[in-house]
Amino acid sequence: MDKEFKGQPMKSASHEAEKRQYHKHVGKSGETWLVADQQDCGSNIYVSDPNPPQNSSWAGFGGRTLHFDLVGGDTIDLTAPWSSNSEALFHDTGVDVRDRHMTYGAIGLKRSYGPGSYGSTTIEDVIYADEEPMIGTFDRIGDMAQVLANERQVTLYYYKQSFGGSTSSQVKPELQNDKKD
Repeated sequence: MDKEFKGQPMKSASHEAEKRQYHKHVGKSGETWLVADQQDCGSNIYVSDPNPPQNSSWAGFGGRTLHFDLVGGDTIDLTAPWSSNSEALFHDTGVDVRDRHMTYGAIGLKRSYGPGSYGSTTIEDVIYADEEPMIGTFDRIGDMAQVLANERQVTLYYYKQSFGGSTSSQVKPELQNDKKD
């Protein structure tokens, strides 16, 4: 069985960021963190830049100020925030949403690509495929592919799609250390 994934066009990141409600956290660094109030909250995390660069090409969202609605009715404006990740959030704030990412993917023995910049990716000879998007760690498909590659001692290919985009890669069996009794 094969599983084809259609290419995804780019989304307006600022529109996606501003249409949700957030929980606000302040990290040990003093940075303000916003975590979306949704089941897959790991997919929408933003962090302030306390000293945004003067050159807007090096600033989050091109140096623009974004307006975020907070749970409870307040709003907060952040200039040049960055989209961030659950691992960085955890290390700075202790807030753990590392297992709250919505991803969708498949793992197989081969991979092929369709034409064009938004062409499709096909995972061939599928050995695992999600029926629908699932909540878990951001790297759950790649991690699962590694476990299966190790078990089967073959190179496997996977495709993973998330809120922020998609990726396709291969994993090779990891070398097992010789165990001594």
